[in-house]
Amino acid sequence: SIFNKATVDSNETTGTTETNITTPTGTVESRGGLKLIKVAHINDRGDGINAGDSIMYTFTVINTGNRILKNITITDPKVIVQGGPLSSLAIGASDSSTFSARYILTQADIDAGKVENQAYAKATMPNGVEIDANSTTVDPSDKNITGEHNQTITSLVEMPAIAMIKTALVKGNKNRIETILYTFTVTNIGNVTLYDVKVDDARIGIEDLVIGDLVVGAQKTVTVTYKITALDALSGSIVNQAIVTGFTPSGKAVSDMSDNNSNYENDKTVTPLIVKPTPTPTLTPAPTATPTITPTPTVTPTPTATPTVTPTPTATPQPQPIALTCNNAQAPIAHHDTQVTLINEISIINVQYNDVSQMPLDKESTRLIDGLGDEVITLDVEDKGTWNVDTDTGKVNFTPLDDFLGEVSIKYIIKDNCDKTSNQATITVIYNRSGEVCQNISDNGATLGTISMFFMMILTGSIGLYYMRREELYHTNEE
Repeated sequence: SIFNKATVDSNETTGTTETNITTPTGTVESRGGLKLIKVAHINDRGDGINAGDSIMYTFTVINTGNRILKNITITDPKVIVQGGPLSSLAIGASDSSTFSARYILTQADIDAGKVENQAYAKATMPNGVEIDANSTTVDPSDKNITGEHNQTITSLVEMPAIAMIKTALVKGNKNRIETILYTFTVTNIGNVTLYDVKVDDARIGIEDLVIGDLVVGAQKTVTVTYKITALDALSGSIVNQAIVTGFTPSGKAVSDMSDNNSNYENDKTVTPLIVKPTPTPTLTPAPTATPTITPTPTVTPTPTATPTVTPTPTATPQPQPIALTCNNAQAPIAHHDTQVTLINEISIINVQYNDVSQMPLDKESTRLIDGLGDEVITLDVEDKGTWNVDTDTGKVNFTPLDDFLGEVSIKYIIKDNCDKTSNQATITVIYNRSGEVCQNISDNGATLGTISMFFMMILTGSIGLYYMRREELYHTNEE
């Protein structure tokens, strides 16, 4: 209570003085007030919420009464509060730095989707009276704090995910595939427990194949044997994909389409049903034995003797070559060409000399292949020179730029008289400096010219006759 007294002086003409003493006019109540605000901060280490992450709690105490508060403490049944006691807190003052706490999340917390708890603060007034307060989650910057004390509820984000890898192993004998052993490996790659996990694969008749419950990070494997049908065998392969489905603690469905080797892809499983034939060994025919003729001894004939006549053996017919036509001849085969040439000289390459064909080659058919894969008869090469085809002879020329040194290459094709096209072969021309040019040298040091070889091969059966002419240049450095 506050007591006060007021004195009023009054001067009158009579010179008398009158003093009035007042009695107490009112009482001010002694009131203690304490407010506790608790705020949660989640530390998920940057990869989403998982068991082992933490919640950091900060506590703010506010003196909302009209008396100084002393010996302030905070307790929380879910955590151990660090800091305190706070020795004193002035009227209207607040403190946010003394108290803190850390809570480690469990898988049960994440499955529940939240952490819920409440702290408790206690202080003493100067007259020894204790006051207390339960925590609230009101923003501590709010100067007009009102409302009920409430629990601190920290929501934990649910991130469910599931993955399945499906592999196939064919079984049978060397003549046919009879069954496929499918293996399904299911993994919980999310942050909550998954319940009632099942697999479906309509192509092979699997429905609600039970996997069971999966805690975070858990993996389960099941196998199913599928019997090949006649329709499967006719199709040549089985292409299918399974789906796995589970449910989160909150009842949300989560699923994944199978992959053949990764938890993070969704490729279908392709199982070929073709049996690779066992190679048949090539048998070498046994050589035909040459018959040994034994001379017949001279027998003295008698009147009743009948001469024995030995039949003449029938000759075994030899296979005749099959005549080649445009219908059964194979396409020509082009071979690579390399030529070394003096600097600043035009190089002429007779590319058809070393190419092989069952039918005569068409000299006018030589074509160059440009960078786009098109057939051309002339082509400029930047900083090197120009390729040209002589369409009358089939030869290829390369005209170098002045003083070009080094190597230049191009691909070419040819055709035979049946208009069948060869494979692509490469022409390479190498330019050397004067004095470094190679010549053809024999073993005794004599300079040789062009070496030409002509091969003719006559084969029986369906291969027939190949025409091949080869021209080669052999070079060596001459000092």
